[in-house]
Amino acid sequence: MVYFFALLTSLAVTMALIPPLIKLGHRVDFLDLPGERKVHLQAVPRIGGIAIAVGFFVPLLLWLPLEREYISFLLGLSVILLFGLLDDSLNLGFGWKFLGQLIAVSIVVFVGGLHVSHLPMMGFLEVPAYLSIPFTILALIGVTNAINLADGLDGLAGGQVLLSLVAVALLAYLANGQELVVVSLSLAGAILGFLRYNTYPARIFMGDGGSQFIGFSIGFLVIVLSQEVHAAISPVVVIFLLGMPIIDTLTVMMQRLFERRPLFAADKNHIHHKLLKLGLDHYEAVLIIYCAQALLVSIGYLLRYQTDALLLAIYATFCALVLGFFYLVGRYQWPLASTQPLRESLLKRQVASLRRTGIVPRVITLSLQLLTVSLFMGVVVAVDDVPSDIAVASLVTALASLFLIVVKKMQLRLIQLVIYVTAVFSVYLLAGSSAAVGTASHIVFFLLAIGVLMGIRLTRGNDFRVTPMDFLIIFIAVLVPAVPDIGAINGALTTGIPRAIILFYVLEFVLHGDRRGWKILQWGAILSLTLAGIRGGFS
Repeated sequence: MVYFFALLTSLAVTMALIPPLIKLGHRVDFLDLPGERKVHLQAVPRIGGIAIAVGFFVPLLLWLPLEREYISFLLGLSVILLFGLLDDSLNLGFGWKFLGQLIAVSIVVFVGGLHVSHLPMMGFLEVPAYLSIPFTILALIGVTNAINLADGLDGLAGGQVLLSLVAVALLAYLANGQELVVVSLSLAGAILGFLRYNTYPARIFMGDGGSQFIGFSIGFLVIVLSQEVHAAISPVVVIFLLGMPIIDTLTVMMQRLFERRPLFAADKNHIHHKLLKLGLDHYEAVLIIYCAQALLVSIGYLLRYQTDALLLAIYATFCALVLGFFYLVGRYQWPLASTQPLRESLLKRQVASLRRTGIVPRVITLSLQLLTVSLFMGVVVAVDDVPSDIAVASLVTALASLFLIVVKKMQLRLIQLVIYVTAVFSVYLLAGSSAAVGTASHIVFFLLAIGVLMGIRLTRGNDFRVTPMDFLIIFIAVLVPAVPDIGAINGALTTGIPRAIILFYVLEFVLHGDRRGWKILQWGAILSLTLAGIRGGFS
């Protein structure tokens, strides 16, 4: 359950920090302004890297045994974040950015002992230090900058890294690399919490501080995975896990060399820029790159034990297909998006009619509220026992909530926190429930999923919207339990995470709607927490 709590803790901390950071960014003028190379049309705070960093650090300090390698990793990350934030604030330029990266990489290489000692096509022959150390430095700096360059559209860099982290966590779990799983899931939770506010149209950017932070992190993690934790896999798997950012960086650099322009000169020749030029909108461009990244990560995972030559050939073929595609559509001017307006279908007209009535959407929203409260209460009553630590935490949360209500200090954000804590506890308790309770809960979660899908489709006046991130989450939630190699993983991952995702979507939808509905969830959560505390005390 440490994995589960590491993910949810980083998610909750990051989501809690972002709203005040958005306000702070506007107040201190820490903004990313529109420009020639930018796709956004208004100033957006670029301070999200702080939320990602704090959300990532908290579960590591709670659950990760801090050995020399991981201590050096956290120190290196702190340097990366500091230089990135200074660059975001003062526009230091590439030289200072490179200096910060070099210092951070030197810490993990010379203090932490991180080396790439096994290279593709060399079998199990270990590379000598005078070659492995420079290669490790160059590789880690290269990955950091590849993710930084991929951060060109809302949610793009974070979503791609999130897919990579899922594969790293799965591979580490299969090799009993518990520490690497905790680190990977902690970063995944932080990115997931950030993406809720970063998908188009973004309310906050991660900035260079955030993009270099996650780039340095995923670079470090794939090296640890392939060189230490799961050394049996082909080293070529790493480039599949890093996927589209590597392809994007290589193609851009090749084009700049061909055109005899400076390698680090800014331009609009990245893959996402090319997709926008071909007529796709922001949403479609991000979704296509997500799909390509998911395909590469999946290939790397499934073919991880194949020969280096085969994997390199597959990767080269994929790169050639990407380059060939853009060459052909550029040469023959093939538009990917029609400019002609489409006639509304009968289904769309019926949906619009139901929205106008307002009756059906209100019924759906109320049903979701009541069904969620019933789940909170039913879980506490139906499970065999409530662990003492959950009971104490539940009772403390319930009493604190009641005190704040009595003194009229219960703010809306605290209400949200109490509701989400109750949701986490409910999913946790279900993981150890009996077969009968599990079957009943499947029905409830199915109804919740159908209800939230209908609510999103039919409700007007609710600012909750489906984004590319939602497709990303659904993809992960469906994929992870279906992977044959992880059938032995406990229910917290195979059923707990999909349940938590469904429940979080329901809560996001309801809490973004009419605030009068919050009272139902608030009092249902407090009552559920109180009962959990009482049951745990008498068990």
